[in-house]
Amino acid sequence: MEAYGMHLLGVDGGGTKTAFMVMNEQGRIVSRATLGSLDWFQIGAQGLARTLEQGIGLVCGEAGIDRSELSYAMLGVPCLGDELVDEEPVVRDIIRQVMRHDRFEAVNDAEVGWAGSLACQPGIHLVSGTGAIGYGVDSSGRTARASGWGYAVGDEGSAYWLGRLLLATFTREADGREERSMIYEVVRSHFGLSDDFQLLKVVQQEWHWNRERIAGLALLLHQVAKAGESKAVRAFEQAACELSLIVRSIARQLQFGAEQGDVPVSYSGGVFQAGAYMIEPLRAQLADGRFSLIRPIFEPAAGAALYAYKRLRPGADLTGIARSLQEQTAGGSV
Repeated sequence: MEAYGMHLLGVDGGGTKTAFMVMNEQGRIVSRATLGSLDWFQIGAQGLARTLEQGIGLVCGEAGIDRSELSYAMLGVPCLGDELVDEEPVVRDIIRQVMRHDRFEAVNDAEVGWAGSLACQPGIHLVSGTGAIGYGVDSSGRTARASGWGYAVGDEGSAYWLGRLLLATFTREADGREERSMIYEVVRSHFGLSDDFQLLKVVQQEWHWNRERIAGLALLLHQVAKAGESKAVRAFEQAACELSLIVRSIARQLQFGAEQGDVPVSYSGGVFQAGAYMIEPLRAQLADGRFSLIRPIFEPAAGAALYAYKRLRPGADLTGIARSLQEQTAGGSV
């Protein structure tokens, strides 16, 4: 593949999958790859190094360049700056060893989500995948975040939170503390239960409360919602309410002037694959404020590559390169 003079690497690391992308200085995507988790708490230091080594090797190989020829890289790493405060120097050392140079920046994955969904422009970005977090930037460049406390004590509105809510609803219905709904039979069928308490054996002994497997139950909840079960629909409405609180918290921390108009709010993460069941209640929750919920302009990996260009060329006009990227990816309003 023909190479241009500049190559920007964008990496969107997540709890379930990690996307790698190389873009040239014209905004053309020259290679991409998708691998598994980049979550330190799931895969550890060796797993982090292995995923990065493989992914960067794949996209550089497809682009026809050596990793030493990467002009700059922006990597979104789950939990960086939050739970990974103590481990952050180790993470950066691992990235440096894999990259074999210092032309990179590692940030929280919510930050590259913002770069993608809002094309590095002022606004607020929501992540609702395995976990949940929000990140915002105002016109002065001030930044703020909210949520992202982890599944044990927070992450309200995330896939894990929804999966946990599904399980809790099943137990209440099994006990008779709530009237039984479609959820009761769907969960019994999904887990192949002959006795309700067998659920504990599966979740505790077989799954070991695995965060990703519980988060995966949000897909089952979505199926139940599509089948018309009101409890499942309300669960997504509750998640939307929780995410709207993240938006409002970030807006209070930043300064969005009236001259800017409505504050753009966008999103990424698997929970939004529920479509209207998630989007419309979130839009309704934000309708009483000065927010405009918009469809993501780019995927996070493309945003990371654009962000790398912005860091390498401070003050550069991103219009042309963003337009080129947008021609290759989905965009537009919800």
